[in-house]
Amino acid sequence: MRLVYVSVPLPSGRLDTDYKPREVVRGGRPPYHIEIEGTPPPGLRFGNDGLLSGRPTRVGHYSFALRATDSASPPMEQEQHYVLRILPASDAAPAAPAPTAATAPAAPPKPAPSTALKGISLQDADGTADVQSDVPVSYLLTAKDLDDLVPPTEEEKPKATSTAVAPSPPLPALAALRADLDEDTGVITTPPLIAPDKPTPAQLRAILTPLVGVEYPTRAMFIGAVEAERCRYYLRRVAEVAAARQLTAPTVCPKPAALRPPQEAPAPPKRNERRPDQTAVPLEVFFDSLLAEDNLRDAVAAAQKLHPVGQSRPLRLSAEGCQCAPGHKNNEVVGVIPFWRAGEAPLPINFNLFTRLQYMGVVLKDDGGYDLPADWNGALSGFSREAQRFDVAMDLVVYRRSWAALLNQPDAVQATMIDNAAKTAVRMVTQERDDVQSWMNRLLLKPGDDSNSRVFGGLTVFFDDTPTEGRDRERYTRFLQRYVDRILSLMQDDGRSFRLNLVVPDQQLGELPPYSYEWLMGLKLRAERKDRHQQRDTLPGSREPDYSGSGDVTVQFLVMMSGDPDSQKKNIRRSIDLTRQVQGVRRIDFLDSLLPVVVHATSAEAAPGNVTASLARDFPYIEWNYGGVTLWPLPLADVGLGNEVITPLTQYFLDKPSSREKACAWICPNRLPLRLLAQTLLIGCVIAALVYGLNCRVRRVGLIYLVVLGLVALLAAALCLMLLTCDPALSWLRDSPYVPVVTLVLAVGVCAYLFLQFRAPEL
Repeated sequence: MRLVYVSVPLPSGRLDTDYKPREVVRGGRPPYHIEIEGTPPPGLRFGNDGLLSGRPTRVGHYSFALRATDSASPPMEQEQHYVLRILPASDAAPAAPAPTAATAPAAPPKPAPSTALKGISLQDADGTADVQSDVPVSYLLTAKDLDDLVPPTEEEKPKATSTAVAPSPPLPALAALRADLDEDTGVITTPPLIAPDKPTPAQLRAILTPLVGVEYPTRAMFIGAVEAERCRYYLRRVAEVAAARQLTAPTVCPKPAALRPPQEAPAPPKRNERRPDQTAVPLEVFFDSLLAEDNLRDAVAAAQKLHPVGQSRPLRLSAEGCQCAPGHKNNEVVGVIPFWRAGEAPLPINFNLFTRLQYMGVVLKDDGGYDLPADWNGALSGFSREAQRFDVAMDLVVYRRSWAALLNQPDAVQATMIDNAAKTAVRMVTQERDDVQSWMNRLLLKPGDDSNSRVFGGLTVFFDDTPTEGRDRERYTRFLQRYVDRILSLMQDDGRSFRLNLVVPDQQLGELPPYSYEWLMGLKLRAERKDRHQQRDTLPGSREPDYSGSGDVTVQFLVMMSGDPDSQKKNIRRSIDLTRQVQGVRRIDFLDSLLPVVVHATSAEAAPGNVTASLARDFPYIEWNYGGVTLWPLPLADVGLGNEVITPLTQYFLDKPSSREKACAWICPNRLPLRLLAQTLLIGCVIAALVYGLNCRVRRVGLIYLVVLGLVALLAAALCLMLLTCDPALSWLRDSPYVPVVTLVLAVGVCAYLFLQFRAPEL
């Protein structure tokens, strides 16, 4: 069960005008029991079917809290605060008197209805135009932004707190925080209590400082991070006060004010009863005061950073030394490279850390075209060639964040737009490079995976600020499913190997569209082939995944975690364990397809902290429960706190390099020229052996010819052994138990045949 109109306001109404029924409660088991705390608009009623309807009888702004309980056992309960505006009745021109039957003129032809816009709704009039709707956005709070929001003061300096010794009996719980407690003397002053409604500058700086230098890809992730820091500060502060007063401090933060039941007025004290402390602030009030609504709004506005595509630079990558990706414990490690990270100097990347890189990317337009950053396909910089040299694939990210115009297109226009957008996206992904490495790929007789000389190996769909309520959510769900299904169909028709990634907000991942478990798992079942998955022994009655993909497409979901990663990664797993939309083996495969997105500090001005210890808690859980991890953006050594991210990433996601992998650190990046050399030597050996066996003149050369041929054959065999050990494209040979034995037998047989059968007779 959930409440509707959480992220958007309830539509306004008009006096003495029927209010269009609005679905306020959805899901669960109706009928619902509705309780209202506050003053709803007179004339409107909330039915047990979850609908709000009626005819307003009074103008004004009405604020109230709604608590809904369904009929399930045990019942589910949700609560939300609403503000509903009732406007005066609209002025209408008086109707003209109807003519009598005798004098009624002939009715003129009814004009065709006009399609021109002549007015806008109340909600549209209250909204704000997005003049930068086609520009990608991230949220990065800099030190200057923080100073502009909250100028530094002396109050932010840490104060010494006394160390309390816990008494032997159990401590009573801390129920309120003294607003005027002197931590140094413990003396409580007597001024009357004024409950705070906003944080002090020192408190606000303490909450926002840990966010400085951390880039968040979505607004929801940034707001979730602010809320998580408010909770941390709250727990730290009440723990200090509880220790000073020898009380037990709470270990969890209160619910947001809109989700808490209304507080009843305290009853007057009885005779000889101790009056409540009039200088104590309830903990819920203190928690609410740490982050006012305007504080959050100003922080979001300050952190918002626009990244026009027209100001982008070509992306260039460089490897840190000689390296090749080692084993990753059967999971994915994905790094995101936003196009605005490109600069004058190449990005020094340790390719050992990653299995895939995401290049963000291109921006979807209303007509189905794309805004492309400079050198988006690496034709000049060759970033894709550099990544693939180290066995690291690259995916192209498709981005969009404005939906009003697109979702309101006529159905036929939108269908054409989706078809054009999907075809263009797949065409960009299938574009092949035109460089020396691609030319060498075409010369290989058995190219294996390296025959794919495309710029990108897959596509990532990243749609931000998506509608979550009402009809717009339904329209977006339909658009998303049609767009993704069309891309999947084109990839399967192509027949080559693809990776299709879908960015999913954690707040929308659940049992309801657009990102329902059922649809996401269904997409995976339609995309992937059955032979790509190991057959598992299932219990009777369990649902075996019936993969029906006709092409080589792998589907994965990048989950944007908003809030505290330590709790969110567990909440996502818990919700998947409880849902009935994916069960049994399907649940295992679904979890293997999830890659939580973890953000980290990217700026040198970020506050130093115990990032390594925090990630050391997150990475093992993610590695054990999910299919891998996604890092936004990819960490770079000596940039921001990149080294603190790389250390636990190497520890928990990478296997320790063996002697073979150390040797492969040079062989793997240079595998293409080595394969061409080995191929040439092998062909030369075969031709030379045939010439020796069929030509008497060559046989008369005798031992010298055979020695040279043997040395060349040994060199070719050594190259083949090196490539078989290190080349990822030859893993199908390396993993086969029969190929090495057959190769050795053939080699011994050929050598014996050459020395015994084709020796020239002595003269």
